[in-house]
Amino acid sequence: MTTVIFSSSRGDGQGLHHREQAEDENIHFMKEIFKKVDVLITPACGMTAPKMQPGDEKWGCSDLQTSFQIAKYMLLGNFTGVPGLVVPIAYGDDGLPIGLQVIGKWWEEDKILSVGKFAEEILQKEKPRIFFRNDLLLK
Repeated sequence: MTTVIFSSSRGDGQGLHHREQAEDENIHFMKEIFKKVDVLITPACGMTAPKMQPGDEKWGCSDLQTSFQIAKYMLLGNFTGVPGLVVPIAYGDDGLPIGLQVIGKWWEEDKILSVGKFAEEILQKEKPRIFFRNDLLLK
């Protein structure tokens, strides 16, 4: 189990210090891991993609529990700045995508790209049965 250290901002000026200390501890944690392995492989998300609800395409989703489930495996990379890659590998029974995340050491993106390419080549995946096109991005 991975431990990620979080710190909230405090009004007494100590919040930034605690956040920086937590960031340093997480970076040290990742450096220790990468002494033993070249890449980490995790699920991309803690759940398959959630179904869109009415209004999501206009306003987005603001469900914090769902957002945390989606991002929980990406948080450590986001807080430490290590490179990562998500590869679609399958689709769940509901037709929504399932991804594999490859996390690598700083400045060694070639390794995660190689693992990602290998995963795409060997893992069977089908074309998505559900597809959403955001026309707002095309304007």
